[in-house]
Amino acid sequence: MGDVVEHLSDLLPEGIDGSFGGDIYGDSEARLRFAFQLARTLSEHDSPAAVQAWLTGVNPELGDRIPLHLLRENDIDAVAPATP
Repeated sequence: MGDVVEHLSDLLPEGIDGSFGGDIYGDSEARLRFAFQLARTLSEHDSPAAVQAWLTGVNPELGDRIPLHLLRENDIDAVAPATP
C-alpha cells in the first residue's frame, strides 16, 4: 500500500489524506488501489498535470461530477465507465 499512497500523493493537490477524507486504510483501500490503477493508466498517455486535471476536474461523462469526489464517496462504479 505504501507505493500506492506515495504515487497518489504526488498527483493529488490536496495530498492523499485530504483527497480521501483522512482515512487512507480500512474501507478506502479498494478506492486507493482503483485510483492508483486509474492514475497509472492515464499517466501512460498524458502528463502528470493532465492526470491531476482529469482526477480533480468536472467530468461531463460523470454528470459534471469530479472523479476524485466520487472515489472518496466510494462510488467506483460511477467512475469506472468514464475511464479513458
